[in-house]
Amino acid sequence: MNYVWEVAIKADKSNIKRENLKYKPTRYGSPYMEVAFENINARQIEEHIIEVNPLYRFQNVFMELFDINLHKYKDMREYFFDIFMQYMIQLDLRQGYSKKEYYYKFILKEILNKLYSNQNIEAIKCFNKEEVYLIFCFAIRLYNCGSSVFLFKQIMRMLYKKSIVYASNDYVDEYLIYIGKKETEQEIKKINFIVGMFLPINFKIHLFWENHFGIIDVEETMKIDEIALF
Repeated sequence: MNYVWEVAIKADKSNIKRENLKYKPTRYGSPYMEVAFENINARQIEEHIIEVNPLYRFQNVFMELFDINLHKYKDMREYFFDIFMQYMIQLDLRQGYSKKEYYYKFILKEILNKLYSNQNIEAIKCFNKEEVYLIFCFAIRLYNCGSSVFLFKQIMRMLYKKSIVYASNDYVDEYLIYIGKKETEQEIKKINFIVGMFLPINFKIHLFWENHFGIIDVEETMKIDEIALF
């Protein structure tokens, strides 16, 4: 990690809140790197205090503020530096945003601001950041193309590798979903959110968690004590 924005991205992937990171100016950093880790090949964030070379990109801003002969107001100057870096990181990351990523941010913000139901807010908290991003990328595709069942099958397979979505032979609006995972309160919230997001409200859904329902002539589904009744 060379730049502070790389640290922020790594924090996201490690489920560390960006606001929990504090950026502190250092006098002993490399002139060739913005962040000053003891191990220059570091790939993980081990400390929440990130030392930064203030002159690497912003020499004109900080050259006088962090002059080695200046000793007054040290805490105030470091506080200002942290605020400045937090703001610059946001600008750095937004420069690479696509229109899709802006849509994702807006939708997520609306849900977290309780413009949707509290049930959806609780469900969102059950997903990790990568899963949330994936779901809302599919939601944008849903808005553009409207093929909800097709997208539902895709997102289910990406979030639940063993899942299979079956269309009922008897009813057009009935689906059988094998999830291939243990049923827990958290997983129920996640599945209900995905179903509500991608499938029409009038669809009838049957969920099968660890055990698959039996299918004639398919031996894998006809094992004793491993068949779900339907």
